[in-house]
Amino acid sequence: MTLKADTPISRSARCARALLALLGALLLADALVLMGMGHFNVGVVLPAMLGAGAFWLSWKWRSVQHWRASRPLSQRLWSLGWVILALWLISLFWFWSRLSGLGLSPQQVPPVQSIVVLGSGTLDGYPRPVLAERGVAADAPMAMVSSDFHLMRAMDIAKRQDLPEVYPVAAPTPLATRFNAWLREYFAMASSWLLGEV
Repeated sequence: MTLKADTPISRSARCARALLALLGALLLADALVLMGMGHFNVGVVLPAMLGAGAFWLSWKWRSVQHWRASRPLSQRLWSLGWVILALWLISLFWFWSRLSGLGLSPQQVPPVQSIVVLGSGTLDGYPRPVLAERGVAADAPMAMVSSDFHLMRAMDIAKRQDLPEVYPVAAPTPLATRFNAWLREYFAMASSWLLGEV
């Protein structure tokens, strides 16, 4: 099966192109805003790359479909690419579901002998929003305090260090950077696992 240059595009193909263009624009806009704020990490760069790819695929839809129809191998590669993307997204959403709701509020933590507050970057001497969200009253019961996305890895590291009764206290990640931070943590967790840190 071959596609001619003047072959009309079906309604479903037009919808797919529009959805890809919209998704690409959203991912690119998110990444560009965060890059403009000085955030450069895998949780920002990867969405930019995915957004650019979706935008390019929408723009070159006809050419890609022509390539896809040109040989059986092209069709198999196309299908394999989508299967890999779907499996990765399933694993990502599974990881995010484990991060969601992780940790205790300070009021839920029993009295402890020590407090560990894991750090974060500052900008011009002021805490970034992620760090600012960790402020907990000095007299509140505390244990290990970190951003919600970092607690799973921090707790695994604490367990590996044989630290007894570490209570995780989650500070919410600001919505503007939440999913970028969670995406970055997905790869950080995989890296820590490969390096034997967790």
